[in-house]
Amino acid sequence: MYNQIAASAPELRGLWKMALCPGTMQEDGSIDRSVPSVETGSSGVSASGKVPAGYGTVIVSLAQKRGIAQEAYRFVEWWTSNEVQTQYAKEVEDTIGVISRYEPAGVKVMEQVGWTGEEWELLQAQMKWIKNVPIIPGDYLVSRSLSDALRSSFDGVDPRRALSVQNRNINAEIERKRKEFRLDMGDRK
Repeated sequence: MYNQIAASAPELRGLWKMALCPGTMQEDGSIDRSVPSVETGSSGVSASGKVPAGYGTVIVSLAQKRGIAQEAYRFVEWWTSNEVQTQYAKEVEDTIGVISRYEPAGVKVMEQVGWTGEEWELLQAQMKWIKNVPIIPGDYLVSRSLSDALRSSFDGVDPRRALSVQNRNINAEIERKRKEFRLDMGDRK
């Protein structure tokens, strides 16, 4: 978002800058600036030191059947290397401009993108506050259901009722997915 605003509103240049995410004052006077991330979701640094961006690379089983699994693996290894990702990030930005700044998967590549020294320091400081949120089957329905509840409350539906209905929908979908993937249902039947 920072890049989009910086590139699309040049008249604001010098009137604002990147900052750490707002936080919550703790009892000891410190500020908790935690932001959520997921291993395959929002931008941020995971426990592995990678910057998850919601993308993954797979080699389908058909590659093995066709005898090209090793070639596919070498391609993935090449494509995900720091050198190639850095080159790609720079070429995209050079071609389209700062608004297209690529969010690479690795911190070493992220260092090579065109951040100013001050911006990179802020990004590094914020990365320390990223908390990974586990992904569970069916969790895609959470944000959609919360949005639906909010919208329906604007249409006059009691907000508690709207949340209650959506909570049932969310739980039903998660349970359905757990059954589909034969995941341990714990105490549930």
